[in-house]
Amino acid sequence: MSAQVGSLRLALPRIQVGALPHFSMSGKFDAQSGSVPSVHVNWYASGGVFSSPSVIGVGEAGDEAVIPLRPSVLRGIGEGIGSTGGDPSEVIEWLDRNLPAIIQRYTPVTLERDLDRHVRAVMAGA
Repeated sequence: MSAQVGSLRLALPRIQVGALPHFSMSGKFDAQSGSVPSVHVNWYASGGVFSSPSVIGVGEAGDEAVIPLRPSVLRGIGEGIGSTGGDPSEVIEWLDRNLPAIIQRYTPVTLERDLDRHVRAVMAGA
């Protein structure tokens, strides 16, 4: 009988819970000083793509959306964005009016003598 009991194997079922948030601990437990470790939980505050069932915290850092990545959902989002964009010719007209000033403002001015000096410096190092 003891041989039969010794050969028994108990197997507990495995529970699949998916991805959990990242846990970490800092500090130490010290009864004399009264210090206890701090537990930190790193949630997925910047969103993410989940490909299996997951236990997650959402909304802890403000508004977040968790949506299925199905073509019908993505198409609906794209159509919603596209319907608020206005006429594409308005964008072209705005660029036509404003792009020269933007280029002039953010493009460094290089005088001819500065350009010559840069070319000579590059050629001297070559």
